[in-house]
Amino acid sequence: MDTCIIHIDMDAFYASVEQRDNPKLKGKPVIIGADPSGRGVVSTCSYEARKYGVHSAMPIRTAYKLCPTGMYLPVNMRKYKVVSDEIHEIFRRYTPLVEPISLDEAFLDVTHSRSLLGTEVEIALKLQKEVKEITNLTASIGLSYNKFLAKIASDLRKPMGFVHIHKDNFKEKIWPLSVSRIWGVGPKTRVYLEQLNIKTIGDIARLPDSVFEGWLGKAGKQLFLLAQGIDNRKVEPAHEQKSIGKEITFNEDITNSNQVKRCIAQMSEQIGSRMRKNNLKGKVLTVKIRYHDFTTVTRSFSFPDHMNNDKDIRDWAFSIFKKNWTGDPIRLIGISMSNITTDMMQQLTLFTDQKEDIICETMDKIREKYGFESINRGHLEGK
Repeated sequence: MDTCIIHIDMDAFYASVEQRDNPKLKGKPVIIGADPSGRGVVSTCSYEARKYGVHSAMPIRTAYKLCPTGMYLPVNMRKYKVVSDEIHEIFRRYTPLVEPISLDEAFLDVTHSRSLLGTEVEIALKLQKEVKEITNLTASIGLSYNKFLAKIASDLRKPMGFVHIHKDNFKEKIWPLSVSRIWGVGPKTRVYLEQLNIKTIGDIARLPDSVFEGWLGKAGKQLFLLAQGIDNRKVEPAHEQKSIGKEITFNEDITNSNQVKRCIAQMSEQIGSRMRKNNLKGKVLTVKIRYHDFTTVTRSFSFPDHMNNDKDIRDWAFSIFKKNWTGDPIRLIGISMSNITTDMMQQLTLFTDQKEDIICETMDKIREKYGFESINRGHLEGK
Protein backbone atom coordinates (compact mmCIF):
# COMPACT_ATOMS: atom_id res chain seq x y z
CA MET A 1 0.00 0.00 0.00
CA ASP A 2 1.45 3.33 -1.08
CA THR A 3 1.80 5.95 1.64
CA CYS A 4 -0.44 9.00 1.22
CA ILE A 5 0.86 12.22 2.76
CA ILE A 6 -0.89 15.58 2.77
CA HIS A 7 0.92 18.83 3.43
CA ILE A 8 -1.56 21.60 4.20
CA ASP A 9 -0.42 25.22 4.38
CA MET A 10 -2.75 28.04 5.30
CA ASP A 11 -2.55 30.90 2.80
CA ALA A 12 -0.93 34.08 4.22
CA PHE A 13 -2.24 32.93 7.58
CA TYR A 14 -1.71 35.88 9.94
CA ALA A 15 -2.77 38.44 7.35
CA SER A 16 -5.76 36.33 6.27
CA VAL A 17 -6.98 36.08 9.87
CA GLU A 18 -6.81 39.87 10.20
CA GLN A 19 -8.66 40.36 6.89
CA ARG A 20 -11.31 37.87 7.94
CA ASP A 21 -11.88 39.57 11.28
CA ASN A 22 -11.88 43.11 9.88
CA PRO A 23 -13.80 43.46 6.58
CA LYS A 24 -12.21 46.88 6.03
CA LEU A 25 -8.89 45.11 5.40
CA LYS A 26 -10.18 42.83 2.65
CA GLY A 27 -8.56 43.47 -0.70
CA LYS A 28 -5.93 45.74 0.85
CA PRO A 29 -2.20 45.13 1.31
CA VAL A 30 -1.84 43.92 4.90
CA ILE A 31 1.63 43.63 6.44
CA ILE A 32 2.04 41.87 9.78
CA GLY A 33 5.14 42.61 11.83
CA ALA A 34 6.94 45.49 13.44
CA ASP A 35 6.11 49.18 13.44
CA PRO A 36 7.24 50.53 10.03
CA SER A 37 9.17 53.28 11.79
CA GLY A 38 11.16 50.70 13.72
CA ARG A 39 13.87 48.17 12.93
CA GLY A 40 11.89 44.92 12.88
CA VAL A 41 10.94 42.62 10.04
CA VAL A 42 7.83 41.51 8.18
CA SER A 43 6.33 38.39 9.75
CA THR A 44 3.95 37.77 6.87
CA CYS A 45 1.80 39.74 4.46
CA SER A 46 -1.32 39.37 2.36
CA TYR A 47 -1.22 38.50 -1.32
CA GLU A 48 -2.18 42.08 -2.12
CA ALA A 49 1.02 43.25 -0.39
CA ARG A 50 3.13 40.68 -2.23
CA LYS A 51 2.25 42.39 -5.51
CA TYR A 52 4.37 45.30 -4.27
CA GLY A 53 7.34 43.01 -3.66
CA VAL A 54 6.81 42.69 0.08
CA HIS A 55 7.65 39.32 1.61
CA SER A 56 8.26 37.72 5.00
CA ALA A 57 11.59 38.39 6.75
CA MET A 58 11.99 41.65 4.81
CA PRO A 59 13.08 44.65 6.93
CA ILE A 60 9.92 46.51 7.82
CA ARG A 61 11.34 49.83 6.60
CA THR A 62 12.01 48.28 3.18
CA ALA A 63 8.44 47.03 3.09
CA TYR A 64 7.17 50.51 3.87
CA LYS A 65 9.19 51.99 0.99
CA LEU A 66 7.70 49.43 -1.38
CA CYS A 67 4.17 49.73 -0.02
CA PRO A 68 3.61 52.99 1.90
CA THR A 69 -0.19 52.63 1.61
CA GLY A 70 -0.19 49.21 3.24
CA MET A 71 -2.04 48.39 6.44
CA TYR A 72 0.68 47.66 9.03
CA LEU A 73 -0.45 45.56 11.99
CA PRO A 74 1.40 44.06 14.97
CA VAL A 75 1.62 40.31 15.44
CA ASN A 76 -1.33 39.10 17.50
CA MET A 77 0.01 35.69 18.46
CA ARG A 78 -2.75 34.92 20.94
CA LYS A 79 -5.41 35.31 18.25
CA TYR A 80 -3.46 33.26 15.70
CA LYS A 81 -2.90 30.47 18.22
CA VAL A 82 -6.64 30.20 18.89
CA VAL A 83 -7.37 29.93 15.16
CA SER A 84 -4.50 27.48 14.71
CA ASP A 85 -5.92 25.20 17.41
CA GLU A 86 -9.26 25.22 15.62
CA ILE A 87 -7.63 24.31 12.31
CA HIS A 88 -5.53 21.51 13.76
CA GLU A 89 -8.62 20.07 15.39
CA ILE A 90 -10.13 19.78 11.90
CA PHE A 91 -6.99 17.98 10.71
CA ARG A 92 -7.38 15.37 13.43
CA ARG A 93 -10.86 14.49 12.18
CA TYR A 94 -9.20 12.93 9.15
CA THR A 95 -6.32 11.08 10.81
CA PRO A 96 -4.60 10.86 14.19
CA LEU A 97 -1.27 11.06 12.34
CA VAL A 98 -0.88 14.85 12.26
CA GLU A 99 2.55 16.44 12.52
CA PRO A 100 2.32 20.21 13.12
CA ILE A 101 5.13 22.18 11.51
CA SER A 102 3.98 25.61 12.64
CA LEU A 103 0.77 27.38 13.54
CA ASP A 104 -0.36 27.35 9.93
CA GLU A 105 0.92 24.12 8.38
CA ALA A 106 1.07 20.41 9.05
CA PHE A 107 1.68 17.00 7.55
CA LEU A 108 -1.11 14.41 7.63
CA ASP A 109 -0.69 10.70 6.91
CA VAL A 110 -4.04 9.62 5.47
CA THR A 111 -2.88 6.22 4.22
CA HIS A 112 -5.26 4.30 6.47
CA SER A 113 -8.06 6.86 6.27
CA ARG A 114 -8.99 5.83 2.75
CA SER A 115 -11.07 2.84 3.81
CA LEU A 116 -13.45 5.21 5.61
CA LEU A 117 -13.15 8.56 3.83
CA GLY A 118 -12.55 7.73 0.18
CA THR A 119 -9.54 8.13 -2.10
CA GLU A 120 -6.59 10.27 -1.08
CA VAL A 121 -7.65 12.95 -3.58
CA GLU A 122 -11.20 12.99 -2.20
CA ILE A 123 -9.83 13.29 1.34
CA ALA A 124 -7.54 16.18 0.43
CA LEU A 125 -10.27 18.14 -1.35
CA LYS A 126 -12.79 17.47 1.42
CA LEU A 127 -10.28 18.69 4.03
CA GLN A 128 -9.58 21.86 2.06
CA LYS A 129 -13.31 22.55 1.70
CA GLU A 130 -14.04 21.93 5.39
CA VAL A 131 -11.27 24.28 6.56
CA LYS A 132 -12.73 27.02 4.34
CA GLU A 133 -16.32 26.43 5.48
CA ILE A 134 -15.51 26.37 9.20
CA THR A 135 -12.84 29.07 9.47
CA ASN A 136 -13.48 31.20 6.36
CA LEU A 137 -9.75 30.85 5.60
CA THR A 138 -8.15 29.24 2.59
CA ALA A 139 -5.46 26.57 2.53
CA SER A 140 -3.25 25.09 -0.16
CA ILE A 141 -2.72 21.34 -0.19
CA GLY A 142 0.00 19.13 -1.58
CA LEU A 143 -0.61 15.39 -1.84
CA SER A 144 2.10 12.82 -2.49
CA TYR A 145 3.69 9.58 -1.34
CA ASN A 146 6.25 11.27 0.94
CA LYS A 147 6.70 14.43 2.97
CA PHE A 148 9.24 16.13 0.72
CA LEU A 149 7.07 15.92 -2.39
CA ALA A 150 3.89 16.85 -0.49
CA LYS A 151 5.62 19.96 0.83
CA ILE A 152 6.74 21.02 -2.65
CA ALA A 153 3.29 20.30 -4.09
CA SER A 154 1.50 22.57 -1.63
CA ASP A 155 3.60 25.52 -2.77
CA LEU A 156 3.09 25.09 -6.51
CA ARG A 157 -0.40 26.56 -6.81
CA LYS A 158 -1.34 29.22 -4.26
CA PRO A 159 -3.69 30.37 -2.88
CA MET A 160 -6.39 27.69 -2.40
CA GLY A 161 -4.36 25.32 -4.57
CA PHE A 162 -4.26 21.55 -4.82
CA VAL A 163 -1.43 19.62 -6.48
CA HIS A 164 -1.01 15.84 -6.52
CA ILE A 165 2.50 14.49 -7.16
CA HIS A 166 2.69 10.74 -7.71
CA LYS A 167 5.35 8.32 -8.86
CA ASP A 168 4.43 8.69 -12.52
CA ASN A 169 4.68 12.49 -12.65
CA PHE A 170 7.19 13.51 -9.96
CA LYS A 171 10.02 14.07 -12.46
CA GLU A 172 7.79 16.25 -14.61
CA LYS A 173 6.62 18.22 -11.58
CA ILE A 174 9.82 18.79 -9.60
CA TRP A 175 12.88 18.33 -11.82
CA PRO A 176 12.41 21.70 -13.64
CA LEU A 177 12.15 23.55 -10.31
CA SER A 178 14.96 25.60 -8.79
CA VAL A 179 17.12 23.90 -6.18
CA SER A 180 15.85 26.57 -3.76
CA ARG A 181 12.53 24.71 -3.71
CA ILE A 182 14.19 22.03 -1.59
CA TRP A 183 13.32 22.70 2.01
CA GLY A 184 16.51 23.84 3.72
CA VAL A 185 18.34 25.16 0.66
CA GLY A 186 18.67 28.88 1.31
CA PRO A 187 20.14 31.68 -0.85
CA LYS A 188 23.76 30.94 0.03
CA THR A 189 23.38 27.24 -0.66
CA ARG A 190 21.66 28.02 -3.95
CA VAL A 191 24.50 30.31 -5.04
CA TYR A 192 27.06 27.65 -4.13
CA LEU A 193 25.22 25.02 -6.17
CA GLU A 194 24.83 27.38 -9.13
CA GLN A 195 28.60 27.88 -9.12
CA LEU A 196 28.75 24.13 -9.73
CA ASN A 197 26.25 24.62 -12.61
CA ILE A 198 23.50 22.98 -10.57
CA LYS A 199 20.40 25.13 -10.95
CA THR A 200 17.43 22.76 -10.89
CA ILE A 201 16.38 19.74 -8.90
CA GLY A 202 16.81 17.76 -12.10
CA ASP A 203 20.46 18.82 -12.28
CA ILE A 204 20.95 17.21 -8.87
CA ALA A 205 19.07 14.05 -9.88
CA ARG A 206 21.11 13.53 -13.06
CA LEU A 207 24.46 13.59 -11.24
CA PRO A 208 25.98 10.37 -9.87
CA ASP A 209 25.23 10.25 -6.17
CA SER A 210 28.89 9.55 -5.36
CA VAL A 211 29.98 12.79 -7.04
CA PHE A 212 27.41 14.89 -5.25
CA GLU A 213 28.16 13.29 -1.91
CA GLY A 214 31.86 13.93 -2.53
CA TRP A 215 31.15 17.64 -2.94
CA LEU A 216 28.78 18.13 -0.01
CA GLY A 217 29.14 15.09 2.23
CA LYS A 218 26.05 13.75 3.98
CA ALA A 219 24.00 16.78 2.97
CA GLY A 220 24.86 16.07 -0.67
CA LYS A 221 23.65 12.50 -0.33
CA GLN A 222 20.41 13.71 1.21
CA LEU A 223 19.84 16.26 -1.54
CA PHE A 224 20.44 13.56 -4.16
CA LEU A 225 17.87 11.24 -2.59
CA LEU A 226 15.27 14.01 -2.37
CA ALA A 227 15.84 14.89 -6.03
CA GLN A 228 15.10 11.24 -6.84
CA GLY A 229 11.80 11.53 -4.98
CA ILE A 230 13.07 9.45 -2.06
CA ASP A 231 12.14 10.54 1.47
CA ASN A 232 11.53 7.90 4.12
CA ARG A 233 10.64 10.24 6.97
CA LYS A 234 7.37 9.34 8.63
CA VAL A 235 4.67 11.71 9.80
CA GLU A 236 5.30 12.00 13.52
CA PRO A 237 2.41 13.26 15.66
CA ALA A 238 3.53 15.98 18.04
CA HIS A 239 3.90 14.62 21.54
CA GLU A 240 6.82 16.83 22.47
CA GLN A 241 6.50 19.79 24.77
CA LYS A 242 4.90 22.91 23.40
CA SER A 243 7.57 25.29 24.68
CA ILE A 244 11.05 25.38 26.16
CA GLY A 245 11.85 28.13 28.63
CA LYS A 246 13.73 29.31 31.69
CA GLU A 247 12.95 31.78 34.47
CA ILE A 248 15.09 33.43 37.11
CA THR A 249 13.61 34.85 40.33
CA PHE A 250 15.97 37.29 41.99
CA ASN A 251 16.72 37.14 45.69
CA GLU A 252 16.25 40.90 45.74
CA ASP A 253 14.39 43.08 43.24
CA ILE A 254 16.81 44.57 40.73
CA THR A 255 16.96 47.66 38.53
CA ASN A 256 20.30 46.96 36.85
CA SER A 257 19.76 46.26 33.12
CA ASN A 258 23.25 44.77 32.77
CA GLN A 259 22.39 42.16 35.36
CA VAL A 260 19.21 41.34 33.46
CA LYS A 261 21.22 41.10 30.24
CA ARG A 262 23.58 38.57 31.81
CA CYS A 263 20.62 36.50 32.99
CA ILE A 264 19.03 36.61 29.54
CA ALA A 265 22.32 35.48 27.99
CA GLN A 266 22.55 32.55 30.41
CA MET A 267 18.95 31.46 29.83
CA SER A 268 19.32 31.82 26.05
CA GLU A 269 22.30 29.48 26.04
CA GLN A 270 20.44 26.93 28.15
CA ILE A 271 17.38 27.04 25.89
CA GLY A 272 19.41 26.90 22.66
CA SER A 273 21.52 24.02 23.94
CA ARG A 274 18.46 22.07 25.01
CA MET A 275 16.73 22.52 21.66
CA ARG A 276 19.80 21.47 19.67
CA LYS A 277 20.32 18.43 21.89
CA ASN A 278 16.76 17.30 21.15
CA ASN A 279 16.88 18.30 17.46
CA LEU A 280 14.20 20.95 17.95
CA LYS A 281 13.63 24.48 16.71
CA GLY A 282 11.24 27.18 17.85
CA LYS A 283 9.69 30.15 16.10
CA VAL A 284 8.04 32.27 18.80
CA LEU A 285 10.17 33.96 21.47
CA THR A 286 8.40 35.20 24.61
CA VAL A 287 9.89 37.41 27.31
CA LYS A 288 8.28 37.60 30.75
CA ILE A 289 8.92 40.50 33.15
CA ARG A 290 7.51 40.33 36.67
CA TYR A 291 7.84 43.51 38.72
CA HIS A 292 8.26 43.96 42.47
CA ASP A 293 4.48 44.32 42.91
CA PHE A 294 3.88 41.04 40.98
CA THR A 295 2.59 42.87 37.91
CA THR A 296 3.57 40.62 35.01
CA VAL A 297 4.16 41.60 31.39
CA THR A 298 4.75 39.13 28.54
CA ARG A 299 5.75 40.09 25.02
CA SER A 300 6.35 37.80 22.04
CA PHE A 301 8.26 37.96 18.77
CA SER A 302 7.89 35.57 15.84
CA PHE A 303 11.06 34.73 13.90
CA PRO A 304 10.74 34.38 10.12
CA ASP A 305 11.86 30.74 10.38
CA HIS A 306 12.22 28.13 13.08
CA MET A 307 15.60 28.42 14.80
CA ASN A 308 17.66 27.29 17.81
CA ASN A 309 20.55 29.74 17.72
CA ASP A 310 21.09 31.07 21.25
CA LYS A 311 22.74 34.28 20.02
CA ASP A 312 19.57 35.29 18.17
CA ILE A 313 17.45 34.26 21.14
CA ARG A 314 19.65 36.36 23.43
CA ASP A 315 19.77 39.45 21.20
CA TRP A 316 16.04 39.52 20.48
CA ALA A 317 15.09 38.73 24.07
CA PHE A 318 17.13 41.63 25.39
CA SER A 319 15.74 43.92 22.69
CA ILE A 320 12.19 42.98 23.75
CA PHE A 321 13.12 43.53 27.39
CA LYS A 322 14.59 47.00 26.77
CA LYS A 323 11.57 48.05 24.74
CA ASN A 324 9.08 46.99 27.43
CA TRP A 325 10.86 47.55 30.74
CA THR A 326 9.31 50.44 32.65
CA GLY A 327 12.38 50.94 34.84
CA ASP A 328 10.59 49.61 37.94
CA PRO A 329 12.30 46.98 40.12
CA ILE A 330 12.18 43.47 38.66
CA ARG A 331 11.39 40.36 40.68
CA LEU A 332 11.57 37.77 37.85
CA ILE A 333 12.78 37.56 34.26
CA GLY A 334 11.95 34.67 31.95
CA ILE A 335 12.25 33.71 28.28
CA SER A 336 10.79 30.83 26.31
CA MET A 337 10.65 29.45 22.79
CA SER A 338 7.36 28.03 21.53
CA ASN A 339 5.84 26.86 18.27
CA ILE A 340 8.34 24.01 18.56
CA THR A 341 9.03 21.66 15.65
CA THR A 342 11.56 18.98 14.85
CA ASP A 343 14.63 20.21 12.97
CA MET A 344 13.84 17.95 10.03
CA MET A 345 16.13 19.50 7.46
CA GLN A 346 19.06 20.50 9.64
CA GLN A 347 21.67 18.71 7.52
CA LEU A 348 20.58 20.66 4.44
CA THR A 349 21.20 24.09 5.94
CA LEU A 350 24.74 24.31 4.64
CA PHE A 351 25.43 28.01 4.78
CA THR A 352 23.01 29.66 7.21
CA ASP A 353 25.68 31.17 9.47
CA GLN A 354 28.77 29.02 9.63
CA LYS A 355 30.41 31.03 12.41
CA GLU A 356 27.38 30.67 14.66
CA ASP A 357 27.04 26.99 13.80
CA ILE A 358 30.66 26.41 14.78
CA ILE A 359 30.26 28.33 18.05
CA CYS A 360 27.10 26.43 19.01
CA GLU A 361 28.55 23.05 18.04
CA THR A 362 31.78 23.72 19.94
CA MET A 363 29.95 24.81 23.07
CA ASP A 364 27.62 21.81 22.93
CA LYS A 365 30.54 19.39 22.67
CA ILE A 366 32.46 20.99 25.55
CA ARG A 367 29.37 21.02 27.76
CA GLU A 368 28.56 17.41 26.95
CA LYS A 369 32.01 16.41 28.17
CA TYR A 370 32.63 18.82 31.06
CA GLY A 371 29.19 20.08 32.08
CA PHE A 372 27.05 23.09 31.14
CA GLU A 373 28.89 25.57 33.37
CA SER A 374 32.28 24.71 31.83
CA ILE A 375 31.91 27.34 29.08
CA ASN A 376 29.74 30.24 28.00
CA ARG A 377 29.40 32.18 24.78
CA GLY A 378 31.68 34.95 26.04
CA HIS A 379 34.65 32.60 25.93
CA LEU A 380 34.23 32.00 22.20
CA GLU A 381 33.18 35.53 21.30
CA GLY A 382 36.17 37.02 23.10
CA LYS A 383 34.03 38.89 25.64
